[in-house]
Amino acid sequence: MRSVQSIFPLASIVRPMSRPVSLFLAACALLPTLAEAASYSPQALACYQGAARGDSAFPTACKAAADLGDTHAMFLLGLSSKDPDKGVQWLERAAEGNHLRALAELAARHERQGDVERADALYRRAAQGGHGPSRIRIARMLRADTDNPANVALARRTLVAEAAAGYPEAQHLAAVMLAAGEGGPVDEAAARRWLLEAASAGYLPAQYDHAMSLVDGDRAEARNWLRKAARAGHVQSNYALAVLGAHEPVAPGEHRSALYWAHLAVRAGHPQANELLDEIVSGKLPHASLPRIESLADVQSALASLGYDPGPADGVMGSRTRTAIEQFQRASGLAPNGEVDSALRERLARSLAEVRRHAAAE
Repeated sequence: MRSVQSIFPLASIVRPMSRPVSLFLAACALLPTLAEAASYSPQALACYQGAARGDSAFPTACKAAADLGDTHAMFLLGLSSKDPDKGVQWLERAAEGNHLRALAELAARHERQGDVERADALYRRAAQGGHGPSRIRIARMLRADTDNPANVALARRTLVAEAAAGYPEAQHLAAVMLAAGEGGPVDEAAARRWLLEAASAGYLPAQYDHAMSLVDGDRAEARNWLRKAARAGHVQSNYALAVLGAHEPVAPGEHRSALYWAHLAVRAGHPQANELLDEIVSGKLPHASLPRIESLADVQSALASLGYDPGPADGVMGSRTRTAIEQFQRASGLAPNGEVDSALRERLARSLAEVRRHAAAE
């Protein structure tokens, strides 16, 4: 997969795709890679084209192609079968032929059924074959093995490689690791580049993190990115827009916008949105500036001040630091992924400010 920005200029990426383009991309997702189709027989072409068009008769063509040994036709039959058991049988036949997406699809199904061991084995086979999403999944597991620096370094290399291949999830994760110095030295320039690529490709966590990286320097542009993510359903972006509007209004009527985004965050179940909404409605908004939490050492110091045990504030992501981050994330209603991202920094800053306000009042 080529990098998104190598195909389209940046300005065109951030616009919503037109329906014909989105349909074209959806159809392309059904087409085989060169490795997945040994030949393009007439039966295979009829299968692929029928699947891309959504023709009701395409399974007949795919069955003919599958009988000739076409693994991608088997994969398409596995996805489209109305009989779950037959669908699995087709996927297993495709997987026997090392069809990477079939391996990953079977892995996902085993994972949903609770068979984690079988799922991991299939994901690893797909990853070894070069399946990008499976490689990203394995990299996530390696990254979590903080007691083994070699695994963390391997995770970083894998994610950077998949970022270069154009996967937005990998671009975002690579940006986080590069910015935090996980698995290697800090590389802020590369982190910013991958974060922007992922955000421009529409990856919502990256849009949020990119927005938060702009808050201090370009508040208007930060709001633009948060609105993109919020309108696509990113709950943390709803909350961030409400916070910006409530605590740091930039124009008359900004609190009306804060109310709007706070209501959306409440409806979406954000754990702190109700409290913020009450503050906006009552007019009891805290005006103290938030502490700046940027580096990993800042994160470690903040966690220690809040009663957690991240170890020394040395800027090194060890097992104690990751455990403390996960504990704080669980307590704060964030996904306990152990990642140092903008959501974590923001929540730490607000929690630390609240502790300081209480200490000053006593």
